[in-house]
Amino acid sequence: MGKLAQISFEYVYLFGFSLVLLTMFAAIASSQITQAKNENEQRALQDTAFILRSEINMALESYDGYTRSFMMPTIVDGFVVNGTIKGKEIQVRTSQKEYYVYISSVQGNFKKGINTINKTRGIIYVN
Repeated sequence: MGKLAQISFEYVYLFGFSLVLLTMFAAIASSQITQAKNENEQRALQDTAFILRSEINMALESYDGYTRSFMMPTIVDGFVVNGTIKGKEIQVRTSQKEYYVYISSVQGNFKKGINTINKTRGIIYVN
């Protein structure tokens, strides 16, 4: 009877130890996945902000009469993004995060879909 009890005890011990290891592995993997998702979301915000800022910078460096239409992305790497101009900043946000870049003074604001940017008498107008 003692040998059967020892086998049962070892089985429960190994099962518990395996369960602890599996739980630790799952927690580490979950943490890594969450971190990768956050980094991808941050990169999507930065990419969108830099695209919008480069459109404004092209207009700033161009001559009066410059006009260009461009598409503001609404989904970047699976994240829904919105871009707005707030004073001298472009704010790009998702439901969880925000990212800002500084710009020169611009009149107007971005909208989803096709945007038009132009330069008239040295002033940049968006839409």
